[in-house]
Amino acid sequence: MVQLPSKLKPEVKERTTFTGSDSFKSGIASQVKNDGTPPPPNAASLVSSTRHGYDKDKLPAHYPSYYKNNSADGGQLRAAAKAKTVDDLLSPLAVTGNAYVEAQIHGKVKPADIAEIHFAPKGVNDRPTATVAQFAKNNQVDLYVDGKKLSPQDMDDLITPPQQGDRVNRVSRLNNALAQGDYKTVIQIADDIHRDSQTIPMAVGERDRYLKVLFRDAGYDGLPQVGSQQDVTNTWKDGGTLMVRGVQAGVRDRLEYLKQFQTGDYFVGKGMYGNGTYVGHAGTVSNVGSTPSFQGHTLATEKKDAKRAWADVVKHSYITPMGVTFRMALPKDGKIGVQSQVSADSRDVVRNMEAWGRAEKTRMSSSGSSQKDIKAFDRGLKQALNVVAGDAGRFAVVRGYDAVALNLSYEAKTFMNLLNRSKVVIQQDELPYSQAKKTGAA
Repeated sequence: MVQLPSKLKPEVKERTTFTGSDSFKSGIASQVKNDGTPPPPNAASLVSSTRHGYDKDKLPAHYPSYYKNNSADGGQLRAAAKAKTVDDLLSPLAVTGNAYVEAQIHGKVKPADIAEIHFAPKGVNDRPTATVAQFAKNNQVDLYVDGKKLSPQDMDDLITPPQQGDRVNRVSRLNNALAQGDYKTVIQIADDIHRDSQTIPMAVGERDRYLKVLFRDAGYDGLPQVGSQQDVTNTWKDGGTLMVRGVQAGVRDRLEYLKQFQTGDYFVGKGMYGNGTYVGHAGTVSNVGSTPSFQGHTLATEKKDAKRAWADVVKHSYITPMGVTFRMALPKDGKIGVQSQVSADSRDVVRNMEAWGRAEKTRMSSSGSSQKDIKAFDRGLKQALNVVAGDAGRFAVVRGYDAVALNLSYEAKTFMNLLNRSKVVIQQDELPYSQAKKTGAA
């Protein structure tokens, strides 16, 4: 059973007593005052009259002799005089087998008596549920997860999870907040994404939970359009970008991987230039001017481009005769970023957020914010930076790119990180290795 640490309201103290040990056969309860003022500490309540529940004169033979006398009592009282918190008493009380202070609340503990409920999740099953959130909302109880108080919007999202349209809006709101320098909103949205990432289903081999959530929220994990070889060719020659991807068959049916990409869950891959799905492409990156740009289909060089797209992937053994090759195309309205520029934008965002964070912590300190609040802010900022820019693939999705041309990779003219599966047209059948040797990806 999951135990939920709760904090009761201060007025509950008026009907609460305590003992410095287990109240069963041990200890004297502190007094209760009826005039509304807290009862004074009672020294006798901090001294155990038994040892592990045994009377002192009836201890088991293996117990040390000093358990039979009162030599430990003085230590408990001296510790109590110096203690500033209950935690300060734990070690002295443990000498006689009591490692906690017990409180006895007289009368019922009602929902109205609860001020806070705290969660410290270790897994997906010990987080606040919709039922808990509804209970807290109905009874004006604050919920905390890892020390951070949930906002009213957080509570509402737990009670009624956002629909797909809301999630798409969440990604666009995150991008807008970045563009406007509204980093408080960035932190709030990133925290929402972090919480969702703790429960989103992951396939074997997937590692990037944040990107999985971003794919889902942006609709990037939607199914592609499955068409014929001519459908892919037409999409490419209409100004789109031709792509190929090779997957090693291993012990599985070689076509199973192709079917999975066409109709199954979108697998979040891991890559050294950003997580996502790596492909070869037949487009070109132009470095003319201050901002590099990407060009899809070019009639004059289409044959050469199609051969390069396939050959550059083959030479690194990502495409082999024993594997399966996907052939697909991103339409001309797809938004393709260039790695060098996307990386520069990401660094600017990180610098700006960090500078804002330093200024904000200075403001919090000067306005009297507690160190606990400042540390919580710092954790939130670092988490937001990780969600937004901790991986190049995440940053590209937040920025709305469907793919990123990897012009800084070891195949600077050919490799691309495909992010938006729902945008591409994919050939129903595999691209035969023997055919591609002659024509490339065309």
